[in-house]
Amino acid sequence: MQTECSAGAYEFPASCGRRVVARFDGGRMSSDGGVILVKQADDILGLSRRFAACFRDKRHPGFVEYRVEDLVRQRIMGLALGYEDLNDHDALRHDLIFGLASGRLSGGRANCAALAGKST
Repeated sequence: MQTECSAGAYEFPASCGRRVVARFDGGRMSSDGGVILVKQADDILGLSRRFAACFRDKRHPGFVEYRVEDLVRQRIMGLALGYEDLNDHDALRHDLIFGLASGRLSGGRANCAALAGKST
């Protein structure tokens, strides 16, 4: 019996004003595509939002690049995909799939990455 391959495309809800499509025909790839499903589950359950509400953010608003909810969401997504160490986020902060799932494809300031690193 021969292998039957399907090169179909799978549509996800748009993010950051961009169309999100998963295809299996090459191009720019990531092994962390499951983060899109984790984001959808978090949107439905509101886990990041509810957990972030437990914190009081005493940082000066003018110096805040990443909201507490963004930091919590990034950590939850990392844990769900097996990145249990905080230092993993130094590489993940530049990952486009993680940025897409977080709604941030670039940093708010020129010297900032889209997502937080381990020291944030």
